[in-house]
Amino acid sequence: MLIDTLNKYANPYFPANSSRSSALYTFSIILRNKGLIAIIYHLFERFVYKNNLIAPFKSTLKIINIPLKMIMLIITKIDISYDTQMDPGVYLSNKGRIIIGAISLGDNCRISSNVTIGMDLNGLKPTIGNSVTISENVVIYGDINVGDSVNILPG
Repeated sequence: MLIDTLNKYANPYFPANSSRSSALYTFSIILRNKGLIAIIYHLFERFVYKNNLIAPFKSTLKIINIPLKMIMLIITKIDISYDTQMDPGVYLSNKGRIIIGAISLGDNCRISSNVTIGMDLNGLKPTIGNSVTISENVVIYGDINVGDSVNILPG
């Protein structure tokens, strides 16, 4: 089940004609893509905070998560809120900074570098639909519903 979930989220990072025949090849793809590392970490963090785990186990994972989050922010420069529901197929750029605090990101979203998606002063967060492309240097915040198959440019 874990491998199937990782494969769903990793699909956009593999070349279209790749066979994924070796674990070493898959591992090399993961190490080369900061966006994929951030997504894998997001899945872990969401598991820790959103599941009903045994109290001592959950507390231990939360303590481990604190330095791990700092390390991930330094390595990837990508911060995804554990509240964000992320569908498989999301692609995050490997360069620049990305901050995501949306309610949800739909399937097959593409997010470029230097993008901020977050809540406004009233605590309202955006919802991003399926097949959305967000270009570089875009800020989306507040109670905004972005539909499906939309391209968002700065300006």
